[in-house]
Amino acid sequence: MIKKDPPISHSKAASIVDFLTGFLGTIHHEGEYGYKYNKHRQWLAGLNNQSLSDLISTDPHGAVSLIKRVNSGLNLLHSTESAALSKALEDHERALNLAKTLAVVLDKGFDEKALEDYFDAVRNLKSDVFTKKMTPPTTWTIASQILFLADPTRFPFVKPRRIKSVFGLMGMKSINKRYSPQLNFNTYIAIREGYKQIQDFIEEHFTNEELAVRDMVSIQTIIFIPPGGYGKTPS
Repeated sequence: MIKKDPPISHSKAASIVDFLTGFLGTIHHEGEYGYKYNKHRQWLAGLNNQSLSDLISTDPHGAVSLIKRVNSGLNLLHSTESAALSKALEDHERALNLAKTLAVVLDKGFDEKALEDYFDAVRNLKSDVFTKKMTPPTTWTIASQILFLADPTRFPFVKPRRIKSVFGLMGMKSINKRYSPQLNFNTYIAIREGYKQIQDFIEEHFTNEELAVRDMVSIQTIIFIPPGGYGKTPS
């Protein structure tokens, strides 16, 4: 049985709400939210009203190319991770395997086997071309960004240090204990639960419609702010 964390204290909630109120409006909707959702729109345009599974069956190279385009040119990944992903996707066979497993996840959602197969495909991106000194294309940020941009209504983005910092700030100790640096279904489920708890918290304490949580992009933006993304972390 999974232990639940106690509800966040009123004083802590007041501190966080006061802090977030100063940042979420303009930054959230004009900056952070926009560029991420533009990538999702690029994904939808590339699919052209079909599923990724359908695109793979008719144009496998096009499917891989779409993953490459959507997952480049934004700052969610460290530059070394971006370079690693770009290099890994040059191997068409491995990239196509990634696309196929991604398609199953998008069709089935949070299905344990589908996600574990997808994580295996991400791990398999690390070929012999990656030396010990190079960043491997197997990180949580890479694996989750691909899912996040493909469907931000369902799949959270995972930047481990920020995730753990904010979950700790919000009192979600039991979720942090379920975190593992290795790609796995149980950790991803725990992180989705953490996102949902933050959504519930925001919806409870904010009444301004401009700060309404739309999807995982909204919550990811909120997660980025308290650890110092735009200023000092509230005490």
